[in-house]
Amino acid sequence: MKKIISPLFPENSRVELEETFKSEKIISLYSSLNIDVSRFFPDKEVNLYKCKNTGYRFYYPYSTIGDAEFYEDLSKNRKNYYSERWEHKESLKYIGLNKKVLEIGSGFGAFLNMLKSKNITGKGLELNPHAVLTCKENDLDIEQKLIQELIEEQKETFDVVCFFQVLEHI
Repeated sequence: MKKIISPLFPENSRVELEETFKSEKIISLYSSLNIDVSRFFPDKEVNLYKCKNTGYRFYYPYSTIGDAEFYEDLSKNRKNYYSERWEHKESLKYIGLNKKVLEIGSGFGAFLNMLKSKNITGKGLELNPHAVLTCKENDLDIEQKLIQELIEEQKETFDVVCFFQVLEHI
């Protein structure tokens, strides 16, 4: 049996299986939204593990991660997916005017627009190409790339990093 390793605690990793999901059920549920996710589920099951060191819960196999096409499909089929949220407003209370903000998973720019309306410098990262194009059309600073790519180019550039509704995708 393959040893499962926690992404947050790879050394001396101690994990426990919490739940198992049938891939066909997940595929069927997304199919009802007109989204084909079968490419993410080559195995018959997806397991939810918990890292005993940190409490972090993660899915295995790791290949069950959404790609740009998935997030574009999701945004087109769930109109409220990238909407303004209460946590956006709450976060604004703690961000000063002279701060540079990076938002990971910007969607269609709800939070970036809020930053812009307060004259706060904001930059977004988003995997959905349709959302990125929409943000650029609205004159928002956004790129379609992963945080790892941006950090290699722009170390120590941002004062605040935000990510709303993102951790559940990792």
